[in-house]
Amino acid sequence: MRVILVIEDDLDTNEAIVGVLTAEAYSCLAAFDGEEGLRLLQRHEPAMVLLDLQLPGMSGSEFLVRKSVIPTVAHIPVAVVTGLWKVAMPDNVVAVLRKPFTIDEILDVVWKFAPLPTPKSA
Repeated sequence: MRVILVIEDDLDTNEAIVGVLTAEAYSCLAAFDGEEGLRLLQRHEPAMVLLDLQLPGMSGSEFLVRKSVIPTVAHIPVAVVTGLWKVAMPDNVVAVLRKPFTIDEILDVVWKFAPLPTPKSA
């Protein structure tokens, strides 16, 4: 099972993303601020991170900077989920999903950067 870390401070959005991914057989970790997200990232080393930029405390941008200097997790792909329309994205972001996004947009990004293993035939 692939683990996705969702870092989103809006409870409804966080729960919606987790619900969609769980229905697709992903395991999800939910964080509501950058500090909690960074702790979960280092503890669990998920397959991918979905990151809001506007977070309380540590912003999503600061999360990206701090993540990039931790060798054990620097390689983990991050897709930004944001309501901001004019923002420069760092090089270490694999995709940007603009709010409001669709279920298909979330799934397309996750399937591309953290695909589920295909079952082996008997």
